[in-house]
Amino acid sequence: MRRFLGVVQPGLKTVQKVIVAGAGDTGWRVARDLERTVLDDIGITPQTAIVASTDDDENNIIACLLARKLGAAFGVALISKPDYVSIINEANLLDRAVSPYITTINAILRFVRGAAIRATTLLQNVPGELLEIRIPPGSAWSGRALRDARLPRRAVVAALVRGEDAAIATGDTVLREGDRLVVFAPRGAAARLEAVFRK
Repeated sequence: MRRFLGVVQPGLKTVQKVIVAGAGDTGWRVARDLERTVLDDIGITPQTAIVASTDDDENNIIACLLARKLGAAFGVALISKPDYVSIINEANLLDRAVSPYITTINAILRFVRGAAIRATTLLQNVPGELLEIRIPPGSAWSGRALRDARLPRRAVVAALVRGEDAAIATGDTVLREGDRLVVFAPRGAAARLEAVFRK
């Protein structure tokens, strides 16, 4: 995990202590899993992380804000109200806000989508979702221009990812195996997109 975090978030401070605020099911599981790696001493240091998982969103937010003010390296707050997550992220209030609702919805969407659609994300307060569509090996779309795809109405290809490069896709863009399309589509359009790129 530490090696992974070093890759995805270079410069992340080393955490030597985790404080779990909240003794509910989530807090208990986090504490149990971390029990063998947490120091016994009490207090916030630059090597401290906090997981606030009480049943009150506001308490969790305040706990993380106070821990940050006292010098904690990292804070995670359990948030039950989805609207709070977008506000927290836009204002950069906390290191991480975790919403079981959003996580569950995204997990369900990933499960019910077809093989061509690899990932989905619901956008809070926006009538649509972001879909990542992969052009698999042997796809009939390899070598064809994007303009040939009959996309659902109001679906927009936001970007094309090819290898390590990302670019704006146009109608002239010729698709290749392994390409990933990031598409903004109205909710409910994923099945139609799946039918288009299933060929």
